[in-house]
Amino acid sequence: MSAPFYHRLVLCVPVMLVSVCHSQAAQEPDNDNPLPMLKELREKYPLRFDVKLRPPVTVEGSKHTLKGLLELLQKATGLKLTVAPNLEKHQPDFGHMQLPKVGSYSVMELIASRELEEGRWVKTVDGYQLTAKKSLVKPPPPPKEKPKLSPLRDDPALQIEVALTGPGLTLAQLMAGAQKATGRRLSVDPKLGEHQPVFQQKLHKGPAWAVMQMMAVKQLTDGRWVKTADGYQLTATESKYAKAQAEKKAFEEAQAKGVKAYADFIKFHPLGLDVKLHARLTVVERRPKLADLLGRLSAATGLNFSLADNLTYHDPDLGHIDLKNMGAYSFMEIIAKSDLGDGRWEKTNDGYRLEGVSRALRPPARPFPWAWAAVVVAITLLAAGAFVIYRRRGKKATTNPNNA
Repeated sequence: MSAPFYHRLVLCVPVMLVSVCHSQAAQEPDNDNPLPMLKELREKYPLRFDVKLRPPVTVEGSKHTLKGLLELLQKATGLKLTVAPNLEKHQPDFGHMQLPKVGSYSVMELIASRELEEGRWVKTVDGYQLTAKKSLVKPPPPPKEKPKLSPLRDDPALQIEVALTGPGLTLAQLMAGAQKATGRRLSVDPKLGEHQPVFQQKLHKGPAWAVMQMMAVKQLTDGRWVKTADGYQLTATESKYAKAQAEKKAFEEAQAKGVKAYADFIKFHPLGLDVKLHARLTVVERRPKLADLLGRLSAATGLNFSLADNLTYHDPDLGHIDLKNMGAYSFMEIIAKSDLGDGRWEKTNDGYRLEGVSRALRPPARPFPWAWAAVVVAITLLAAGAFVIYRRRGKKATTNPNNA
């Protein structure tokens, strides 16, 4: 019996997504932060996040043993795969498997889910170990009387041979062919939902009842045909195919939502792409100085933060900042929006440079030119002294004309 399709799904999430998801928005709660969603996916599918478990393997046919599957996976991944001591006699029945070129983690997930109570893989130094509370493999039952042949054989109309050949036939195609050949109306119990498995094996001529019996065991729990007024209805306790499809859809929706949340985060917080700017710091201060805040950012991130030449005397009013344990990029966003036109951060070789047009330039006051004032006073005093001496000499010359 084929493993659920979702075991073949390859997880493709950018590595950077994991980094960005450990950040928060600057000034308001970020309801689209992908962190909780990625954490949930990692907890539910931990093996899919290990790149060493991505190598593909092919598992087809029946009679596979746990030991054989572990050897196949070890050869593909290069990791050592073991089982816990309490599972040494665990020999589950894997049935018929059709897994062409699926990730190694898919087969490992299948192993952990097969006849184990809380089965899971635990990381070890050189690989993984299969653990569980206990094995659910039941001991072989005592010999029973030969079961009664399928009641479908008792219907003469189902003795008609049908010719349905070729791989890839769906349940609907098989039912349509059998219904046309036998004249019996065949239907599927609505409670099975979207039960439409595909039959990969080739089918040859055979009685209709045999084909119907094959349909009843395909990805169904306790599958059987129930007689109706004009034919038969396929029913079962559960459709494994429908369950797998529902899980696959839920996983794809969660993955799509995570990707969208990542895109939205980067759209509003482009500085969040730099992992170094996720360094956290706390600032609770009223109107902190720009230079002081840049110093704190540099100490937290190990980067150099500078100002463009035209912002040398930029002194913005940063208001009251009350941000605790926030990413450095959040503070940089506040700075870029404070008293700046077209405020932005440009990447440099060793950090970031603030660019923009300041609306809060406050150059320092120019000092009074005391030296020049002293020179002027001295020159004025000398000129005044010279003028006084000149006047006195002129008066003496006028008073004593005979001395001329």
